[in-house]
Amino acid sequence: MSKPKLLIVDDHDGFRESLVESHILNEKFKILEAYNGETALDVVNNNSDLSCILLDYDFHGRYGENNITGLDVMQRLSKTSPHIPIIMMSGITAERGRVAIESIKQHAIAFLDKPFTVKALVDKLDSIIKTDLSANLGLEAQKKLAAHGFASVSAIMAKVCKDALDSSDNDMNLTIIGETGTGKTYLAKIIHNLSKSSSKNFIEYNCGNVSGNIDTFNSQIFGHVKGAFTGAIDNKKGVLEAAGDGTVFFDDITSMPLEVQKGLLQAMEEKKYRRLGDEKNIISFNARVIASTNRNINEAVNEKLLREDLKFRLCGEIINIPPLRNRTEDIPSIIKEFFSSQKSNELKEKKISEDVFPLLMRQPWLGNVRQLLNVVYRASFHEKKDEISLDTIKNELWKEYGIENEVEAHDRFPELEGDLETTLIAIRKKFIIKTLKKTFGNVSSAAYELGYKNHRGLQYWIDKLEIDVKNI
Repeated sequence: MSKPKLLIVDDHDGFRESLVESHILNEKFKILEAYNGETALDVVNNNSDLSCILLDYDFHGRYGENNITGLDVMQRLSKTSPHIPIIMMSGITAERGRVAIESIKQHAIAFLDKPFTVKALVDKLDSIIKTDLSANLGLEAQKKLAAHGFASVSAIMAKVCKDALDSSDNDMNLTIIGETGTGKTYLAKIIHNLSKSSSKNFIEYNCGNVSGNIDTFNSQIFGHVKGAFTGAIDNKKGVLEAAGDGTVFFDDITSMPLEVQKGLLQAMEEKKYRRLGDEKNIISFNARVIASTNRNINEAVNEKLLREDLKFRLCGEIINIPPLRNRTEDIPSIIKEFFSSQKSNELKEKKISEDVFPLLMRQPWLGNVRQLLNVVYRASFHEKKDEISLDTIKNELWKEYGIENEVEAHDRFPELEGDLETTLIAIRKKFIIKTLKKTFGNVSSAAYELGYKNHRGLQYWIDKLEIDVKNI
């Protein structure tokens, strides 16, 4: 199979040539180059099979191309070659946020800050470039799920949407993995609504919200007959019976006691079960099971939170929803969809000032989409004008970090000076250090406490903030 073609467009000869001559890139891709916008358009016209374009934002006109910019090139290609994904890159620092959001809003599928490592570029390219039809299928699936309220534009979410759409075409049991607030429940409902069982029941059961004993769990899942246990004064259907031939969704499956998991496994294997306390009647079980968790599946098995045999039953298919901080380019589309979905409710749809998005795209969003929309929701109520301003969003972010205003911020963090971004970075560092101290330097435990899916997310910030774990 021939190598995918990558076009690198940059007017800085040294930077462009360093990429063009990269051994790592040449092993994986056929590299084409262009030193200005006009040359880039010519290369694209002669190579309709390009797999991706790495495009510089800020040409300096050193080759006299009539002031055509990276954005100009991208706008033209969005009309003539919309099938070719574009990664915009820039060394701009003062207005980096504006440049990034402008690029992504126009047509870019991703944005890279200069300088970047070849590894970072390859990782980004690997997530975008597909040598078969799967990329186009992913984009089509992304559009279809966006029409159902699951909005995204990032390449990494195109695969998620394709997997979800594929899952809606079969009745295999499914597990959705993702951090709290990523939209696991919402995606499960969409998969059900797109399936052949859409006219049948979708029953949601949150295992993490049950604080009762084993009898309570068994009763709610399998049902019970009168007198089955103390307090069972009437016959009651369980969620399996209520789902019928539809879908039963077990949210936070690792919070279900192992003893109850055993009963669920038996019902799934035998396609039948009894209500608690009923020795006569057998109930058929034909529902599809979708489960979700914010834990790594194999780690959950090792930690005795999930039966291994049940894992095999639940994981006919697996969908991983990445955290929002790994796909911040989705934020504008998520907010737009949120306001659109609220039109019939009490929340008035409002525009958001363009300078708000760069700020939102730089936040860690440990609560993911849920946390983002909570901030936007509050801001929409507090904003008196038709457009949500940067100051209003800043105020809501202060509250999100437990700070009422800048005066309180400097009272609680007297060593901090400067703008909101500097302050939030320092606050993040303090919280990470505090949690690491609490866990005696155990990064995995600290990551769990801070809401990361695994230690790698926290390790990124430890490295970025130059935190010395050994000397905490």
